[in-house]
Amino acid sequence: MAHCVISDGEATAKLVLWENDVKAVQRGKAFNFEQLRVRMEDKTKVLNTTRNMVISENNNDNLKKVEAKDFNLESNIKTIVSKIDVIEHFSTNKVRAKCNKHIIQTTSEYTLKCDFCKYIMRQDSCKSSVVVKIVVTDSSLPSENNDIHLVLFQNELIKLLKTEDVYDEQFVSSSLFKLENLKVTFESKRNVVKNIEQL
Repeated sequence: MAHCVISDGEATAKLVLWENDVKAVQRGKAFNFEQLRVRMEDKTKVLNTTRNMVISENNNDNLKKVEAKDFNLESNIKTIVSKIDVIEHFSTNKVRAKCNKHIIQTTSEYTLKCDFCKYIMRQDSCKSSVVVKIVVTDSSLPSENNDIHLVLFQNELIKLLKTEDVYDEQFVSSSLFKLENLKVTFESKRNVVKNIEQL
């Protein structure tokens, strides 16, 4: 995932690129984006790529003259040192290997339907993925509201626990509670853990 700012020379907008779309654009070049998704984040429109999005280079001379500027998109990234106080939720989901999206509905004992690409596939062809919702304490905040509720995805969980075997709730819970002095870097607007490591 990459956050970037796009501009037509007059207005700017935040764009979140996912997976292969990150490599499809370059700084300072002009592009057309088709089938973007718009969502609101703190009363600001944020553009997101979709599975069906098409990116193509735009050779408009006026857009080529737009100067690339540096923007600070890291302002919503925060790092704290804490321990995990509570595990609010542990879930194991099926993920389609091609689009890497979580599959919400089970069609039958043998099949799944992806809500994003609309494919119906065999359950055994989909990999499992773990999501853990945790609560940590931010000691820089007043004690009455210093609980931070975060989402910890499987890739960060594997790095932290140094094992790929993260599908057992009891094992993951006890392993996480054993860890003290965790350096937790997270996106404060979405409360998603970007990096977590033991000091």
